[in-house]
Amino acid sequence: MLKCENCGEELKEINNSKYLVCTQCGLVSNYIIFSTINFIKEEEKKQKFNRKNLYFSKTFLKLKIPSKYKNKINDKILYLITDKNIKNKKEIIKIIRNEIKDNSLINKKIVKEAKKYINIIKVFLNYSGIEEIFLGVAIIFYCKRNNINVSFETVAKFLGISKNNLFRRYKEFEKRIKLYTKLNFKKALILKIIGQKRFKNLSLKDISLIYNIDYQKLKKNYLRLCKKFKDKSTEEIIKDFLMNNAGGGI
Repeated sequence: MLKCENCGEELKEINNSKYLVCTQCGLVSNYIIFSTINFIKEEEKKQKFNRKNLYFSKTFLKLKIPSKYKNKINDKILYLITDKNIKNKKEIIKIIRNEIKDNSLINKKIVKEAKKYINIIKVFLNYSGIEEIFLGVAIIFYCKRNNINVSFETVAKFLGISKNNLFRRYKEFEKRIKLYTKLNFKKALILKIIGQKRFKNLSLKDISLIYNIDYQKLKKNYLRLCKKFKDKSTEEIIKDFLMNNAGGGI
């Protein structure tokens, strides 16, 4: 019930009018009826999504998502899910993550720079995982390379994901990429030219980030190598690569 701002009595609708009028002092309220009705309906709807309300419990139980996500649902999250009539499991989990993550934990500049490594992370994790995990691993990787102090717990809270899962996937990524960072960047470019499993899906910019090499310098070397191996078969290039690799350089 809306009350008069002048005397506190109930406001009522006038016939053929869009406005509400006080029954006591006659004040015409600033509230417009169609807005007020929508507001009242919205408030009544939200009341259903209180944990003490039976409707909340029934709606909550119908959600077919893992318990680790159900336990994070609050009144606001359940209201968003039901109000938008979202039934897709992945969409529900995405809403939960977006609501529980803390955007103040990680600097925006760090996130922006870390996103440049996303494709690298996906390639070395075989595209297995969710976007939040890829971004989390990218943030950790970027921060370690630039001596920025950040914990797995902080990144996990920022993204609304499991700290243990983030740690496990990062270690998986770290182990795989170390095998390739032992090579110099020219050898990595040869792997790209012959279509090696990982490097064929990496762009030249990705490779420049991995080896911390100026992009233009790397591109110039790539074009030179392509010209050098233009008339050679893959087998000949691999043989040449192995011989030079054994000797310690190209």
